[in-house]
Amino acid sequence: DIIFVGEVRDADTALMAVRAALTGHQVFTTLHTNDAIGSIARLGDIGVPGHLLAGSLIGVIAQRLARKLCVHCRTARGANPEECRILGVDAEKPPNIYDAIGCKKCKGKGCKGRVAIIEILRVDRQMDELISTHATRSTILEHALAQGFITMQQDGISKVLAGEITIDELIGTIDFTERL
Repeated sequence: DIIFVGEVRDADTALMAVRAALTGHQVFTTLHTNDAIGSIARLGDIGVPGHLLAGSLIGVIAQRLARKLCVHCRTARGANPEECRILGVDAEKPPNIYDAIGCKKCKGKGCKGRVAIIEILRVDRQMDELISTHATRSTILEHALAQGFITMQQDGISKVLAGEITIDELIGTIDFTERL
């Protein structure tokens, strides 16, 4: 009842996975895209028709791994106005953010381990309709946000504010071009 496809790279593989999903199998696979919403367009580009994709897609998880700050040596400081702008927070009340320093526990790197920056796109009936009618990316994003979708940017910002990663690591890991 469960099928795992290592990676979807071509039309044959994508259509096989979609057809298996349409017959009641749970299909899990990987796909190279920039974010969860990008997977819809990517599958369309590969050759999966919108009406088939809409009936078979349940959800998409997108992730990037970021270096996690060492909890033993990270150092807090107030965010500067530019960092507040990037983070989307009030510069009049700058939050504390953390910098990597380096210690014996992290072997002088300032980071130890990795943390996932993720987004999970749920596909509901309205999203199915948007997919099958080839809605624009912005329309799909608008609907997803209205349903509580948390973007990788938002998840990454929360990890910066929680002291898990640096703002530089966030900017270097996910697409922040619209905020830079």
